[in-house]
Amino acid sequence: MAEQFTIPTRGDIIAGKYLIQEELGRGSYGVVFRARQLGVERDVALKTLLPQAFLQSEIVERFQREAALVSRLQHPNIVTLYDFGESEGVLYMAMEFIRGRQLSQLIHEEAPVAPERAAHLVKQVLVALSVAHREGIVHRDLKPENIILTEFNGDSEFVKVLDFGIAKLTCGDESADALKTLTIQGYVLGTPHYMSPETISGDNVTAQADLYAAGILLYELLAGEHPFEAPNPSSVLIRHLSDPVPPLPDPELDASRYGYAIKQALEKEPSDRVADAQTFIDILDGKHEVPPAPRPAWIMPAALAVVALLLAAVVATVAIVIWDAFESPAPAAVPAVVERTMDTGASAAEDADTAPAPPELAPSPDVQVVVDKSAVEVEAAVVMSAMAAEDAAAPTAVKRPDKRPNDSKKAVSTRLRLVSDPAGAQVTINGRPVGSTPSTKAVSGDAPVKVGFRKIGFRATTVKVSPKGGTQTVSVKLKPGRIRLVP
Repeated sequence: MAEQFTIPTRGDIIAGKYLIQEELGRGSYGVVFRARQLGVERDVALKTLLPQAFLQSEIVERFQREAALVSRLQHPNIVTLYDFGESEGVLYMAMEFIRGRQLSQLIHEEAPVAPERAAHLVKQVLVALSVAHREGIVHRDLKPENIILTEFNGDSEFVKVLDFGIAKLTCGDESADALKTLTIQGYVLGTPHYMSPETISGDNVTAQADLYAAGILLYELLAGEHPFEAPNPSSVLIRHLSDPVPPLPDPELDASRYGYAIKQALEKEPSDRVADAQTFIDILDGKHEVPPAPRPAWIMPAALAVVALLLAAVVATVAIVIWDAFESPAPAAVPAVVERTMDTGASAAEDADTAPAPPELAPSPDVQVVVDKSAVEVEAAVVMSAMAAEDAAAPTAVKRPDKRPNDSKKAVSTRLRLVSDPAGAQVTINGRPVGSTPSTKAVSGDAPVKVGFRKIGFRATTVKVSPKGGTQTVSVKLKPGRIRLVP
């Protein structure tokens, strides 16, 4: 009963060895104190349950489970659990006391940060996750408030990941049967801003959910904002299910390995995401080739327009040259006379004695005339080539067929009518969001496509569809799940 349990206060000694010094924080069901471990003379973070928590057996089980899980994780980037147990009606965990600040404070005060700094922080988080995942443990509530930055071995931003309170065991372990029962009750716990699509749908949660949250952390550090921000939790969850990953504000950064890592981590389907924490680290370290960014849709039409303008300019120039060639016949000797006039005064005099230049061609004393023979020859070649091309193209234009040979082999176009029971499910086609049900979406070709349906409170469903042309209905009945959000 709740009345059997008490809340420790300053000066109390828990389990004969933990002297309560001050309260550090309090939640709905627990409170954390800074305590002094007597004998060892070190500060610890002492986490205890509030009396009302004992009215709900699952909260007690979660507390015990957290202690069991954290005790299995030994790594500098993971908070160390020293001791746990019960003493005189107080359930407690004695953990490493960390002096530092939360990652959320850094994001709020300093983001966006330099890419190298962001990568340094996220890679440490990924190392911690890699250790947990190897133990078959998924954190499931990774967020900036659960990441503390402290000083260690000369690193002023050394990462400590904590709060595995809702972590999930994913590997077989006969000794943990009591713990695994909490993972199959159908509840989804977590923080909306960092929940993966499969977590929201109540599907099986794997290590990919933690990588999804790590991708959001990286985005926040680089952009200074959340990728799926919305005014209320429900809207945030819908954006996780339906919205594509927004690009980073800096296009160059978005096209770099950092933007590529974010896109790989935030794929809607777990199977499409980055394979594991180490692969995520390798991408940030530049060990994976980053594919070129897709060319914007406007580039090709713009390029064609530029080519068309250039061709029009060339045709106009050729037409003018041809016109001048036929309408302005000049004596063949004129260019030579002008050129020779440019050599020396003596040459000009000699020419003047034999073939004086017409008055209109005599150079002014203030004007220098230069004639480039190569330019004249090239211009003549252009004229001749254009005339030859025109003659060669004439018969071809007459023989051009009315229809293209492959006009009869147009690609199949299919309108997919997307329906779900209940309606309002977010739909993806081959992993790309396309809207919500009911709706229609056109696809080209006859290659099979994967159509996914997700709705808050229902399990995700994916079906494979082979387009056959015309209109096809893709209808699914979603199986209900259960979701509960924890503040």
